[in-house]
Amino acid sequence: MNLYSVLPLRLQNMVVSLEGKRRMRSRYFNTRFLHWATLLSNSARWSSESLKEYRRSKLEEYLMKAFLCSDFWEQEMKKICIDPLKCIKRDPEIFLKSLPKIDKQLVLKNKRAFLNRKQGKKDYEMVHTSGTTGAGFRFPWSNDAIAAEFAFIWFRRYHAVTFGSKYGTFNGNKIVPFEQVSPPFWRFNEPMNQTLFSIFHFREDYLPHYIEELKNGEYDFIVGYPSAITVISNYILSVGEEIRLKAVFPSSESLYEWQRESLEKAFGCKVYDSYTNGEQSALVYQCSEGSYHNAYEYSYAEFEQLGESQESSVAHILGTSFLNDSIFLIRYKTDDFVEIDDRPCICGRPGAFIKRIIGRRDDIIYTKDKRPVGRLDHIFKDAEDLAGAQIVQKEFGELLIKYVLNGTRFDSKEIIEREIKERLGDSTEVTFEEVQHLEQDRSGKIRGVISYVRGDFDGYN
Repeated sequence: MNLYSVLPLRLQNMVVSLEGKRRMRSRYFNTRFLHWATLLSNSARWSSESLKEYRRSKLEEYLMKAFLCSDFWEQEMKKICIDPLKCIKRDPEIFLKSLPKIDKQLVLKNKRAFLNRKQGKKDYEMVHTSGTTGAGFRFPWSNDAIAAEFAFIWFRRYHAVTFGSKYGTFNGNKIVPFEQVSPPFWRFNEPMNQTLFSIFHFREDYLPHYIEELKNGEYDFIVGYPSAITVISNYILSVGEEIRLKAVFPSSESLYEWQRESLEKAFGCKVYDSYTNGEQSALVYQCSEGSYHNAYEYSYAEFEQLGESQESSVAHILGTSFLNDSIFLIRYKTDDFVEIDDRPCICGRPGAFIKRIIGRRDDIIYTKDKRPVGRLDHIFKDAEDLAGAQIVQKEFGELLIKYVLNGTRFDSKEIIEREIKERLGDSTEVTFEEVQHLEQDRSGKIRGVISYVRGDFDGYN
């Protein structure tokens, strides 16, 4: 049990707010955010040709920096061209296509070679992600990339709301001790006017407290995992409540149409979906008209069609970030998929050729007392000794972790087990099984979670 979990509620809110104040400084209250906010405000009025020219110039700049500052790309680019800088300047898009595709495993094995050797420790923060396959990945985010990410959130992904509006977040933050049995099942981040709701306390007898807070708390919008926020919307509909918001913003998971319908009906507003990842290799967002766009200012995204048939509309995302120059991820394979649609959008912006986002399909698991919990890939965020992992559930309160090792040692086992029990309770039984390959579904995707059980209150169906 950590110190935070035994603090009084008032002090827990203070700790949350202190962290919120720190994040406000790195994300918003700096000249970097102002630069990106100004750029995105202006680029919303640019023509398609201007956006494409901007993307081309940013690609040229990023490739040149990768050649000059990283060992891996210096070596790879010299294999292609005697004078890489000259070749990049001649046509950066053609040069990009001549470079090898990379993935998380290659970067993990050669991480130092991908880093910007000219940056100091004050130029970045370390972040970690696990993605859909459960392979831990810890890497640097440049200070500019942090500010840019949140500028893109407010100027490309968020509609019908304003900065400073009160909002609720439903994600994997462990801000309420699992053992707590009485409300509030949330904590307040005062500097950001944000309420962080625990998604690990979704028992049916606890849900009325969530509804009461959302109903009386004067929230403008909510953001969070679809698997979590649809538990709330389904419950609202089942008890005949009425809560009105300005918008709902799903994050970190694929959004199903039934989830969109439930959310829009329960909250009386539009749902604006988006896709991105911690590696900042692509941003796909819904505009105010509901069309999916690829953000040209964010990265150079390639959509690689699956299979040999030209009729196939499913594509794999490859991305080259424009934002993060602390580590150079070029032609990075995301293991996520989209369905292509080449119809133009009436909003006039280019890139409206995504019909839907397919990636990140996780099942739901249940605690021993049958609470539904989704999006548990966080438990692998520090497991860099794993090439991949998968959670399998066949009984309530029991989990089987199938894993593929990077090498020969499994040093993160105790960390993973602790992360699970912090989220699902100490009574959760966890077993581990090393495998050579993770199970794939019919589409070839490796699902992070495979569950064979359903709860009495199944808010996800």
